[in-house]
Amino acid sequence: MAANATATGATSEETRRVAIALFEAMEDIPAMDALIAPDATIWALGDGYFDRADFLAIHKPYMDRPEPVARRTKLHGLVVDGERAAIEMEWEISWPDVTYHQFYHHVLIVRDGLIRSMRLYQDPVMGAKLFS
Repeated sequence: MAANATATGATSEETRRVAIALFEAMEDIPAMDALIAPDATIWALGDGYFDRADFLAIHKPYMDRPEPVARRTKLHGLVVDGERAAIEMEWEISWPDVTYHQFYHHVLIVRDGLIRSMRLYQDPVMGAKLFS
């Protein structure tokens, strides 16, 4: 078995690539959606489990907004071990009526180049400010 490979064959390099792609697509919901396997398990703090099919619908309030007036993203940390990644990110985006500033911690399981499991930890109060 290759170094850093799990029994399913996922390597740390593959997992790192997918985790970085998720971070880089933070403002591109369809691109994020494309990284998620059709049968993925998704859980979010404050929302519980939801289907991948709901991923775009949940983000519709963001996608329907006009172009932001300011934005900033920062990758705070990424730890990868085989098919598992823990990624810490920050996102601040502003429109004339609201500023969304969120810290995320996502735990991912990656197989065959797609996210098979994603657990999302963020401030649900801040999330409701933009997505409710």
